[in-house]
Amino acid sequence: MKLSGMFRIGFVAAIVTALILLPSCIAAGGNDMAASSSTSQSSHPTRPWPPRKVNKYIEYLNDVNTIKQLPPGSFDQRNIPFFYSDFPTLLKTPLYSIDTPTTTVEQALRDRKSVGIVDASKREARLIQVLDDGHQSYLAQGLFPNVEPGPIQLFKLDPALHHVRQLVQNPRNDEPPEASTKYLPHANGHPILSQGSETLGHMLHAARTDPRSFYYFQEGMKPILVVPHKNELISNLDRAEEKQLRRIMDGYQIAKRKYGQTIASIIWGRPIIASSDRNGLRMSSSRQSSYAWLSHDAPREQMVTELRRNGGFYVYRGDYKYKVMVTNPEASQGEAFGITVDRIAHGSRVRLPL
Repeated sequence: MKLSGMFRIGFVAAIVTALILLPSCIAAGGNDMAASSSTSQSSHPTRPWPPRKVNKYIEYLNDVNTIKQLPPGSFDQRNIPFFYSDFPTLLKTPLYSIDTPTTTVEQALRDRKSVGIVDASKREARLIQVLDDGHQSYLAQGLFPNVEPGPIQLFKLDPALHHVRQLVQNPRNDEPPEASTKYLPHANGHPILSQGSETLGHMLHAARTDPRSFYYFQEGMKPILVVPHKNELISNLDRAEEKQLRRIMDGYQIAKRKYGQTIASIIWGRPIIASSDRNGLRMSSSRQSSYAWLSHDAPREQMVTELRRNGGFYVYRGDYKYKVMVTNPEASQGEAFGITVDRIAHGSRVRLPL
């Protein structure tokens, strides 16, 4: 019995001793793991992402042989900006931001042989190409050719502009329907579109209707001329042309608030051209007694017909009445009519609508 009691006492003491020593063992083991982890990280230091400089992006890419062995990708270029150049070398280069995953850029290098890496906030860009010297392929980095528009301006454009160029140059069955631009303000025969106000359908219609181009206002940028069927895509405007566009836009917005969109489009929209119709406007028939009365929201086509045949019409909007007239009824075939809108004074005697 004594032996049995002593055995129990010894067993309990062993358990207590083990419990006391266990935390120190765990701590020692934990310190060994931490040291191992620290050693591993220091031997393979992680690089910051995204790269701090566009010229460092190339260091994150796999070697050229690995890139060339990638399978062909399904390259969806609908909203991807492209830089085009014919000199000194032919380039058709997709542009990517500095934080684009390297897998995307490597696939583009495999499929397109060149990419542009852009940091728009720093106004920096680098061209990366897959080149071959006859013995081996290699990745090369350099500056873009000094042409306009440059890669940074193209990269900052509304993605819809890149999309419309792709659709014009490569039509698709699932593209959106076109939307008429005749109600929009025009300058020099081109419709004026604004970011957030007009849709891809308006852009497509403008791109496929003579002169196949349009002016575009994008927030935070100067207005540009967009020519989707050309590789350059855009042209920058001189100061006089930019001033003209802003004057037209201001006039259109004022007329829209005052008379409604249809009358605003008659004044500032697609030019109304004198026709060769035998029922067209003649000096002798340009008499105000023959003017029709129309609502301010009557169809634009009806207003255009009245201007061409009678030289003008009366229109009412709320409590106000206006006279819309052609200022040059002697215009030759193909010449644009000038339009004026005058408010009819209260109490003036004009023919009332039937």
